Amino acid sequence: MNYQLSVGFNGKKDTLLKIINSSNKVGDVYTGGLSGKIYGGRFQYEDSYEKIKENIEICHKHGITLSITLNSPSGVPEKSDKIWWDDIANYLCELESIGVDKVICSHPFLISLAKEKTNLIVVASTIAEISNVRSALYYEELGADIIVPSVSINHDLKELILMKDNLQHATLKILVNEVCLGNCPYRRFHHAHLSKANHRNYDIDYTSSCTKKYLDNPYLFLTNNVIRPEDLKLYEGICDNFKLVGRTIEDDILVNMIKAYGNEYYDGNLLDILDNRFQRVINIPNNKLNELIYKNLNSATLL
Repeated sequence: MNYQLSVGFNGKKDTLLKIINSSNKVGDVYTGGLSGKIYGGRFQYEDSYEKIKENIEICHKHGITLSITLNSPSGVPEKSDKIWWDDIANYLCELESIGVDKVICSHPFLISLAKEKTNLIVVASTIAEISNVRSALYYEELGADIIVPSVSINHDLKELILMKDNLQHATLKILVNEVCLGNCPYRRFHHAHLSKANHRNYDIDYTSSCTKKYLDNPYLFLTNNVIRPEDLKLYEGICDNFKLVGRTIEDDILVNMIKAYGNEYYDGNLLDILDNRFQRVINIPNNKLNELIYKNLNSATLL
C-alpha cells in the first residue's frame, strides 16, 4: 500500500533525526508552535522562531514537511478583540515566512484566518470531532485542505468512504494510535482543559481517570479507536495519510511505533506501540487480533 505517516515529536532535533531515519514512510512531522500564542493538544511548545526554523531546515533537507499545532478548541477570544486577532494573523504569516508547511487547527475562526492570510496548508484537527459528511463539508468550506476525522469513526469505514467521496478538494488523514477510551466521556473536556495548561501534568485528573478505567477493565483496549499496523490496508482508497501521536512519547517507543506502522506489521504486545504506561502490566498479543475489531465491530463498540 502506498501511504505516508505524519508523526508528532517533541521539537528536539535529535528526536527529529531518529524519526526521519526510522522509516521511509515518514512524510510529515508535527510539533508545538511558539509558547504563549495558541495552545494545542499537548503541553509542548518552542521558545523561539529560530528553533522552529532549525527543525524546518532538517525536514526540508530530507524531503518531508513540518506542521505546527494550533489546535486548542478554546481560549480563542471574540473577533472584536482586534489586537489579539492581528497578533495571530502576524504569527501565522511569520510561521509561513520561516518555512512552515502546514498548520493544524480545530477552531473554525482560526482555520478561516489561516486560509485568508497565508498559503499554508490548513489541517482540520481531530479535536474538532468531525464525524460525518456534513461536518466535513463545513470545515472544507471554512478552508481546510486536509481533514483529520474524529477518532470515534475510525472503524466506521462506510462513513469514511462517504466523507472522502463527498469532499470537493480536501483529503483525509486518519489518526491511528491514540489510546483514548472509545467514545471517551472526558475527551472534549480534557482538550479544553489543555488549552490553558501552563505546566506539564496539568491534565493529571483526566489522564488518571482514563488510566484507572483501562486498568480496571483491560478489555477496553479492544474497544477503543486504534487502527493496528496490519489494518492500514483496509483504508486503501479512503486515505493514504496516517497520523501517529508522539509529542510526549519517549524516543525508543516512538521509533518502535514508526517502524511498526511503516512495515504494516508488529509482532509483540500491541501496547508497545500505543502507550508504554500499560505495557508492563497488560499484554495484548497483536498477532492474535487479525481483523478482530472489524469482524466484531458491533459488539466491540459496547462496554
